[in-house]
Amino acid sequence: MNEIKGVVSNEIINNYNIGDTILASFPAGTFQLVENSKHHLFIGGGVGITVLLSMIHELNKQGKSNDAILIHCVHSEEYAAFNDELKSILPEGHYQLFFKDQRLGKDDLEKVLEANTQVYICGSVPFMDKMEGLLVECGHPSSQIHIEAFQPTLSIIKGAVKDEAETKVL
Repeated sequence: MNEIKGVVSNEIINNYNIGDTILASFPAGTFQLVENSKHHLFIGGGVGITVLLSMIHELNKQGKSNDAILIHCVHSEEYAAFNDELKSILPEGHYQLFFKDQRLGKDDLEKVLEANTQVYICGSVPFMDKMEGLLVECGHPSSQIHIEAFQPTLSIIKGAVKDEAETKVL
């Protein structure tokens, strides 16, 4: 079995059992769509897609899925979470997968960037650093680059019902 590479996922899998109580906080933050933007580029690394998916759903709900382009970088198509769902939401050519043996480069970004494109990046810190560097090489304004690390924070309480609670902030 492949190990899941997530702090919270590994904590739960390795240290908790079926029936344990886990309390998680609701999502909080400022990573959100820029209102009135005509062009949105989403760049997701691996499971970072989960954060971007809700934003893409919001554009679709507003009838603006044509304004969105998604680049999803994954090990292989088997690792592309929400693949079928995204193909059904985004117009043809607006959902691009890049696999381990492919390199997303400056040329690829320049094909989809416009001067007023708002760019949303979510993934690991090294992935986001690389993408941000490529966007800077493209001359894209930093004010239009929005990044969100996929490192959730939550409080985990084990055995709360038994008054044997242990709280961990991950």
